[in-house]
Amino acid sequence: DPGPEELKDVVDTLARSEAFGTVPHEDLEFLATLFEHRHFADAEAICHLGDEANEFYVIKNGQVDVKADFDGPTLATLGRSAVIGEYGIFTGSKRTATLIARGSVRLLALDYDHFRRFMLAFPEATIALFRASVLRQVETQQRRQSED
Repeated sequence: DPGPEELKDVVDTLARSEAFGTVPHEDLEFLATLFEHRHFADAEAICHLGDEANEFYVIKNGQVDVKADFDGPTLATLGRSAVIGEYGIFTGSKRTATLIARGSVRLLALDYDHFRRFMLAFPEATIALFRASVLRQVETQQRRQSED
């Protein structure tokens, strides 16, 4: 279990995200206790395109490159408080991108089953996450169209 300072930092990370910024502080304190902490070294793959999707992540420290494949071009670079890997919670499918640590990265990971229970209890989080996911998808699509 995280200590009080660590828990405060996790709550702050969640509060700064597009997905959880509108969730009441008390609810974020509860949600923060559900996450597992993961560490990745520079250039380490977090997940690959096509992997089974069963959890999502919030970047606690560092940056993550989003790629179509490990050696492909970087589609986006995301930093602290960005939510990644969340599409699968809505689609129940495979990973839609490869995520690579840029430098040392600390992630907060939450499996979809626990998060579904949280979303049922706190629907404003569901709406915010869905909105952030759709906006990211639209931005990605627009970026790809401008490259063609």
